[in-house]
Amino acid sequence: SSLKKTVQSTLDHATTTDRDKTFPAEPAEGFPKKWTIRRISRLSNDKKRDLIWFTPKLGLRFKSRRDALAYVDVLKRCRGDEAKAIEKFKSK
Repeated sequence: SSLKKTVQSTLDHATTTDRDKTFPAEPAEGFPKKWTIRRISRLSNDKKRDLIWFTPKLGLRFKSRRDALAYVDVLKRCRGDEAKAIEKFKSK
């Protein structure tokens, strides 16, 4: 969507890629509703998979559980506004 593109270009935070979408999404345990994780194989070694966390609205992508949980805290303070929250999160 255009909102996703605006957020990505403005904030330079990775969002869900077409390649990501080829891996099944699972509910992210310990996260708010509709957060997902995907086990994504590495390009350099398809036997190794990394867990990636995704937000429900903008599909923001987090490579560590710690960063994803830290973002959830910021998101709560921003009343669920993912674009506003990622801006604050990145300015830490």
